[in-house]
Amino acid sequence: MGIDIKKHHVRKKNRTEPKSEDVYLKLLVKLYRFLARRTDSRFNKVVLKRLYMSRVNRPPISVSRIVRNLSNNKSKIAVVVGTVTDDDRLLEIPKITIAALRVTKTVKARILQAGGQVLTLDQLALRAPTGSNTILLRGPKNAREAVKHFGMGPHKHRKPYVRSKGRKFEKARGRRESRGFKPRAERRDEYNTFPLNVKPKTYSISEAVTHTQSPIVTGTSVIGFKYQDGVMMAADNLASYGQLARFKDIQRLHPLGDHTVLGASGDISDFQYTIKMLNSLMTKEYYINDGHVFQSPHIYEYLSRVMYQRRSEFNPLWNGYIVGGFHKGEGFLGYVDLLGTTYQASTIATGFGAYLALPILRKVVDGRENLLTEAEAIELVDQCMRVLFYRDARSLNKFQRAKITAHGVEISEPISLATDWEIGASVRGYGT
Repeated sequence: MGIDIKKHHVRKKNRTEPKSEDVYLKLLVKLYRFLARRTDSRFNKVVLKRLYMSRVNRPPISVSRIVRNLSNNKSKIAVVVGTVTDDDRLLEIPKITIAALRVTKTVKARILQAGGQVLTLDQLALRAPTGSNTILLRGPKNAREAVKHFGMGPHKHRKPYVRSKGRKFEKARGRRESRGFKPRAERRDEYNTFPLNVKPKTYSISEAVTHTQSPIVTGTSVIGFKYQDGVMMAADNLASYGQLARFKDIQRLHPLGDHTVLGASGDISDFQYTIKMLNSLMTKEYYINDGHVFQSPHIYEYLSRVMYQRRSEFNPLWNGYIVGGFHKGEGFLGYVDLLGTTYQASTIATGFGAYLALPILRKVVDGRENLLTEAEAIELVDQCMRVLFYRDARSLNKFQRAKITAHGVEISEPISLATDWEIGASVRGYGT
């Protein structure tokens, strides 16, 4: 036998066996090596070659991609020499049959629940030794995060390695503010003030970076109490810009799900952030579609953890929240503040309402939660909101009322209170 003079130092790069020491993988290699040798099927040769490959070359594939490839071939068996993963965006999985090297626990449960089958590759060899009535699939090889950074250099348009993510770090190319570029020439804007990215030269301690120390646009009291049908809540529609009664159409009672209402006093922007966060959480829970939804106690517990965590980071959400709902046949009422302090009671009020409205609520409600009718509850709300309008400078005589019962959530349109200021003539200093 001769020696190839030119190529006898060149190492063959193709694998003839897997590097892994997994016993089960080696048994599969032995099985498909036999099938590739004793049958004329190219299918077995391809499966054998993929069993040799490294994990980088056996990328995972999502169940949604498999369903998409089987849309016109539902009777065929999808074969994957790799891992099959779940996809939350796929709400329903049809009846399909999959044979794979590995299938995650959630995917297997969903496929079996839909009436499909999950096979191992040795079971596939018994059912289809030549690969008949199968479709061989593989995941996207270049979908890894590391691939996005390959080939870095000028004008390559590849993803850069950065120290961290955030507003202070590079995010993309381009000399523009949205990508972290700070102009040096323009020291003042068109209003003759310093832009946010340019600080005036000062030698005071105010140069230190601090989080919000006080809220800007705020709402005042929210009240809530239990009655015989569920829970009644109320809050006015005023958002004050400092001491200015600026916005008079703000809704501070927000529905969450079918039987929960969140009422907030304090900073309006932090309230909007909380609503966005909770809506995103509710949407994600809905799409999981496992038969469980967030009820009033769950939202109350989650909100308490969020508020305590933000307080521990010295960046609190400047709000006091009342969570009202209907759960397991009875009303639910809980309070969470910016320190993460929580409690549950039959009567709760925030802001000035804790000093002015709460005594009125306790006098009427305590001990009569199961006897108080809806008409009496509405009259009590009107009385409390009228007292708050008379005594609280940051309140308004236009408010909304929320009713949470077994039938769901009902939030009224803005209601205007009739007020009487004739008593002001006998108050010393009034009107002068």
